[in-house]
Amino acid sequence: MDKPNESPQPGEDVLKEMHKTFLEALRQREQEIFSYLTTLGLALGGFAWLMVQAADKQHALDKTLFMFGTFGALALLAFGALYALSLGYNYRYLTFQLAKIENVLKIKTAMLDGWPRTVKDFEKYAQKCDPPEIIKVFWYAFNAGILLITVFAAIVSGMPIRICTMGVALLIISAGCGPRYFTRKFRGLWVREHSWESIEKEEVQSGK
Repeated sequence: MDKPNESPQPGEDVLKEMHKTFLEALRQREQEIFSYLTTLGLALGGFAWLMVQAADKQHALDKTLFMFGTFGALALLAFGALYALSLGYNYRYLTFQLAKIENVLKIKTAMLDGWPRTVKDFEKYAQKCDPPEIIKVFWYAFNAGILLITVFAAIVSGMPIRICTMGVALLIISAGCGPRYFTRKFRGLWVREHSWESIEKEEVQSGK
């Protein structure tokens, strides 16, 4: 336990301010759910309009319009999925940075037991940097939307090869390449963090 009259270490106030800033940024990531609802609604609403036009027997289906409209809906969903992955990476990055600041300030014992404290605790995200909780739900929803639109559009349009090619390509990007990219990006940060070990050893040697 620190002595009451112990003066703060140089830069300690800066670290505390950084900790506060990162916490606020973390809450903002969680509050961006409404942007997902807007993107999901636009994509599904636009495709629903296309399906209504295709079901209208009084007018011939404009395949060019249907093709570009379907691609627009699929691209919007793929963008939403990649955006969710980006926010998920940003969330993991912020928690990683917060944990390091807490180690430097030697306040990690004040955090909840479930809060990650060490470099080792973040190893699972270096293996698979998937989005947290509700963000992950929307990532699944975007990918499911891509799959469903691809299936329905391929059946209705009479252009199954073109539609399936677009849908599968975007699904590979959003559900395959995207997670691998952000996992590799987070792993690049994680593998370079060795300074925490010296902090933890110092605490053990000092009896903390």
